[in-house]
Amino acid sequence: MEPFFEVFVVEDLVEKALPIALSFVDDLLVLALPNFGLPLPDLQWLSPVCLAWTVIYLGLKRWRKLSEK
Repeated sequence: MEPFFEVFVVEDLVEKALPIALSFVDDLLVLALPNFGLPLPDLQWLSPVCLAWTVIYLGLKRWRKLSEK
């Protein structure tokens, strides 16, 4: 396997895993931050922001893929 090919495989894996990783980070923050003294009602903005970012990211990725064809 050539190194050039391996780089693209890793980049593709990172692009596919990023929204899933962001979801786990969001859940981790919502569950962990109240233990550090930040109450849950103050974290109401976190999930919608992460969801919006994920939708925008996937939309741009899809638009870029469609524009290449």
